[in-house]
Amino acid sequence: MLHLSREQMEKLLRYESISDVWPWSTDDLDIVNSFLHGIVVKVAKELGLDYLDEYASQGSMYTNYWNALFFRQDDGFRYASSGNYYYGLELFFSLYSPYFILQQGEVSWKDKPPDSPSGLPQMESTDQYHRPEVEKLAVPVRDLICQYGLTNLSTVDLSPFLPSDLTLENINGEPPWRYFDVLFNFAD
Repeated sequence: MLHLSREQMEKLLRYESISDVWPWSTDDLDIVNSFLHGIVVKVAKELGLDYLDEYASQGSMYTNYWNALFFRQDDGFRYASSGNYYYGLELFFSLYSPYFILQQGEVSWKDKPPDSPSGLPQMESTDQYHRPEVEKLAVPVRDLICQYGLTNLSTVDLSPFLPSDLTLENINGEPPWRYFDVLFNFAD
């Protein structure tokens, strides 16, 4: 089970790495973004998947996570009778630690795919899949990503409460804050 010290929580709130493992130990988001993008590309190639990730946009300066979405442009992943509407497996990587979560996501477009996924991490959606095609992707994707030294967190890992005197800005949730909120924070 994950344990975060108060010092680690405070570092995450300051957008600083809590890991001495490369690339997080560099505290250089360009290096971390490039590393994560490389993993996404390799996983997509090995499993024959389409993907969107935040590499082109370099993520958001208001989040401490980076996301990617794996899907296939076929009827098994399509959620509308026609057009470009697909379910997929969405990953949220912590930018300041070697952790990630998985949840079901979706993507749609009219003329061309978007540059990056638009989902938000949700603790209650972690490891929840409503489509068998998405659920089947979770194990091989997780296993491949873990080969790069990352750890997949579960809702049990994310559930402990933060100390009540530790405050954060987060537009994706409300107090009481949990480990989830400090690892996958969206401030405004």
